[in-house]
Amino acid sequence: MRSWISFFAAAVVLSGGPVLAAEPFEGAWKLVPEKSRLAEELHVAEITMTISKIGPNSFRTVQDITFTSGEKRHQEFDRTLDGKEHAVDGGGSDTSRRSIIARRIDANTREITDKRNGTVTEKIISVVSPDGRSMRNVERESDGDEWVSFYERR
Repeated sequence: MRSWISFFAAAVVLSGGPVLAAEPFEGAWKLVPEKSRLAEELHVAEITMTISKIGPNSFRTVQDITFTSGEKRHQEFDRTLDGKEHAVDGGGSDTSRRSIIARRIDANTREITDKRNGTVTEKIISVVSPDGRSMRNVERESDGDEWVSFYERR
């Protein structure tokens, strides 16, 4: 079963107009389903996401997800973009040891590697467009599945 946090964690950023901030991921984003290719079994109707800088290389991501059933899920998680492995809570009944490695590839690109029990389960590449108005996340799972989520700045 795919991890909800890692699947939706890839994304990040802020609202309206051209980006003037030094951090292109910071801000509020909204999923554009018609430009995304998500796992059908997730039944996602809507995602809004806000990314805030909380330290020199640290960011908090807040996601509000609405599923086609009407169920809603709120998630918050912090990431440090230092290329080092950090343990994270597996969430709920998940007893596996989970860790995340997050790093900045360039100003507009981040890579997130998700590991469970020491094994890489997926990699997510997040890219903010040069004009700062959109973000594309590509999630590649260890089984070969690939999912794309496309966001526009709110």
